[in-house]
Amino acid sequence: MKFRDAVRLMLSPSSFRARRELERVRNRPRYTLGTTTLFGRPLEYVDSSSYFFLHEEIFKQEIYAFQTTSAQPRIIDGGANIGLSVLYFKKRFPAAHIIAFEADPSVADVLRRNLAAQGLGDVVVRAEALWTHETELSFHREGADGGQVTSATGAGTCRVSAVPLGQFLHAPVDFLKLDIEGAEFEVLRSCHGQLGMVDKAFIEYHSKADQPQSLADLLLLLREAGFRCFVSAPSVFSPKPFLEIKTYNGFDMVLNIFCLRPTARP
Repeated sequence: MKFRDAVRLMLSPSSFRARRELERVRNRPRYTLGTTTLFGRPLEYVDSSSYFFLHEEIFKQEIYAFQTTSAQPRIIDGGANIGLSVLYFKKRFPAAHIIAFEADPSVADVLRRNLAAQGLGDVVVRAEALWTHETELSFHREGADGGQVTSATGAGTCRVSAVPLGQFLHAPVDFLKLDIEGAEFEVLRSCHGQLGMVDKAFIEYHSKADQPQSLADLLLLLREAGFRCFVSAPSVFSPKPFLEIKTYNGFDMVLNIFCLRPTARP
């Protein structure tokens, strides 16, 4: 079965086989390498829970859906994880030029294997973190989709290469996706003068529980770059924050920010 045919079948609401396979994956132990055939050919995942969540967001809710007049849109995928976002982009735009960044070395290996298995050898995979400048950083390997740059050392951390996002904004970008676990504001601030090269962007904002929130600064930066922003919450950490503030993976809030260029008024 061809990749696009497999995705079309999987997205069908009546696909009992797809629903059954998703539930099988969902019930697997966490942080355990596994394989699914939802895309026709075998696809590896590193964590059952994060796979299910990402699958729901990307293929059911289609949070990365966008339109473009380009037959070969240029897409930068910051935080590609095991490649579900890349598969979605390639489903919509088979000729897209995609650069996929994944900082976790072991997850980047899975990303490469998954893209090769799906016949997507034209995607550029960079096992690097996006950062403010070229350097080497300490990185916490969470074991799923929550790895992040850290100042800590020791168990669970490794050293990774980092490159500035601005280095890749030398030409127009049709879609920029940043899901980089709390580094988004610093990364965008470092290349704010080049954000005019980006037509549309999806930014996942992470509020670190032990640090001042940068949401207002981030939204101001995006407005100054010419974007109109729309915000939604992928999940509610604390439905009653006046009574209790909950955290997950060091964050007390996560928001999806959709950035568009205002359309010309008649």
